[in-house]
Amino acid sequence: MAQSTNANCRAIPSITPSTIPSDLDAPPSFDPSDTNREVTIDTSSSVDYTGYEGIDWNRLSGYCIRKQRRRPRTGWVWEHGFDIEKDGSGRRFWLCKDCHGRKATITHMYDAASTSQANGHMEDVHRINRDGPMSPERKKQRTLFDMADLDCHRPKDQAVMNAFIASFDPVRFQHLLIRWVACDNVPFNKLESPYFRELMGYANSAIIESGSLPTHTTIRDWIVRSFNRHKGVVTEILGRSLGRINISFDAWSSRKFTSLLGLAVHFLDDEGGSFAHSF
Repeated sequence: MAQSTNANCRAIPSITPSTIPSDLDAPPSFDPSDTNREVTIDTSSSVDYTGYEGIDWNRLSGYCIRKQRRRPRTGWVWEHGFDIEKDGSGRRFWLCKDCHGRKATITHMYDAASTSQANGHMEDVHRINRDGPMSPERKKQRTLFDMADLDCHRPKDQAVMNAFIASFDPVRFQHLLIRWVACDNVPFNKLESPYFRELMGYANSAIIESGSLPTHTTIRDWIVRSFNRHKGVVTEILGRSLGRINISFDAWSSRKFTSLLGLAVHFLDDEGGSFAHSF
């Protein structure tokens, strides 16, 4: 019986804790050569940063580097501006390198769909055109600030200058300019006259600095867009006429043989007043 008991005791496995470390307690193996392993990154959609040196993205919230395009950008004005894109919209803008580098108060950024405004900015502000530096102006025009002896280093003068600059509304100026050109039949190229631009700059330098003076092609686009916006108003007025609408036509051609057609509409409005409108 004793022998059987001893045999059974020898058959019982030992439950004494083992001091030999197991594989589960061992830390994962680390190969120092892994740090030198090359990581493959798909650069097919990467952006070329050449030409964006010196740009301060902290001042351009919502904008990014333009996406790669098949057709390269053209035009001398791109040598003096950054090609940036409105984030998520795909709209491209020209940002003046010189003004951005000098941290100008006004961000001189223009729609890249047409470089006419960028061209005007370089010519009027920086005196540079496609042929290079332009001849210096004969004499710096005195501004209203000069005549009033205002100094931005004096707090009271600074407040007056800020209020004057903020009072200029480019959108309102554009509306008034379109109305003047359309109603007085002003030739579009007159807006590019250096004498006219000098006059506007003398009246308010913000007109030049904000790029509010268009070229002949830009003013044409502005007028066409304004016409399309107001067609519904004209249709509504004519629809309220109390009687018949009489229309007369005036056809002629320009010196470049462009066919033009003018319309004169005579009608009574909904209040019985007689009106004649030309289109």
